[in-house]
Amino acid sequence: MRYSKVYTLELVLFALFTQIACNGGGSTGPISDPIQMELSRAWGLLNDGEFSKSQEIFEDILDQRDDNLEAELGLGWSEAFSGDLTHAAKHLLRASENKDFTEDAYAGLAAVYRDIPNRSSAIAYCKKVLDLNSTYSSVRLDGIDYLDIHLIKATCHFRSGKSSYQDALLETNFLLDELGLTLVPDYIDLNSPEFEEVLLAKLSLIAEYVS
Repeated sequence: MRYSKVYTLELVLFALFTQIACNGGGSTGPISDPIQMELSRAWGLLNDGEFSKSQEIFEDILDQRDDNLEAELGLGWSEAFSGDLTHAAKHLLRASENKDFTEDAYAGLAAVYRDIPNRSSAIAYCKKVLDLNSTYSSVRLDGIDYLDIHLIKATCHFRSGKSSYQDALLETNFLLDELGLTLVPDYIDLNSPEFEEVLLAKLSLIAEYVS
């Protein structure tokens, strides 16, 4: 019986020691993950417009952990904002492999292909984002949401020429309605020069509200 009591006491002490160790020797919170802290810092810099600084941190993280897809996502967005579109596309595509980052990665790819420009690919990625989440709103990137995605679609359709004007009109009116702005008048002929002027003006107006 003595053995059983000692063994039980050892289990209790071991459990207590483990709890103390996990809490940082009596701390009430968990031990901070250095990688996660660096990720948070990099996202903060990115959202502040410090793209080169955020890029450096995301690259440093990937040097330590080349399987960190959140760092791939952040690096891709940093490069996209900096105009390094080819590398941005590569990193965003890799980040999209993780379902936790897919929406943000596809949104980034839509913006990248708009700027390359590869409008058909940009529109395709817009559709992917909205198919996943019609009210998409990034939890990592300040101010990036479904309105930005629809604006990319509208802009790419408009820039694709007259054959896509109907799609551009639908997207533009959707955005105008969401923002509580006046829609493009029905009486304007899609094939008229006036339509191009009106739609371009509406897209510029929307960009002031969305961007």
